[in-house]
Amino acid sequence: INNGAFLSTILQQQEDSLFSLKNLKNNLDCLKKYDLNWVEKQKYQLENWLSFLGEEKERNYLVLFQDSDIPRPSGGFIGAYAFLSFDNGRIDFSGNNIFALEKVFLKNIVPPIPLQDIGDKWFFHDANWFFDFSLTSQKILSFYKQTEMEPDLDGIILVNSSVVESVL
Repeated sequence: INNGAFLSTILQQQEDSLFSLKNLKNNLDCLKKYDLNWVEKQKYQLENWLSFLGEEKERNYLVLFQDSDIPRPSGGFIGAYAFLSFDNGRIDFSGNNIFALEKVFLKNIVPPIPLQDIGDKWFFHDANWFFDFSLTSQKILSFYKQTEMEPDLDGIILVNSSVVESVL
């Protein structure tokens, strides 16, 4: 569960890809009477994964790919984006380069003072200005909401190019 290998195996199933996770969660309930701390932790993780994977309602995430060769506080220049959706285990993934997203972003937002040397408008590709991921994700969400694009988002995921390289 912790390293994702179990989750990857389960999601490769064609029929009801969440069935095994739901079944495992139910089986852990049987062990609850033994008051094992490990069981509670695993059940908690399973519940979070099931929620993330849209067990009860569709979940939508904005995935932003950062190029670590161009430094930014959160890890790198945002060069591409994708929408990642889960609906009861079904996955939809589509995206484009970040400049396609910026075309629908019409509002002129004044950037932080250090960025004003570069230009007078704050764009998506510079939204990861903060070292604190919470502040960065809040800023990105506020930018996204102003585009009035669909879908509504449940979260932001930043992925560095080094992660993609290691996966490939």
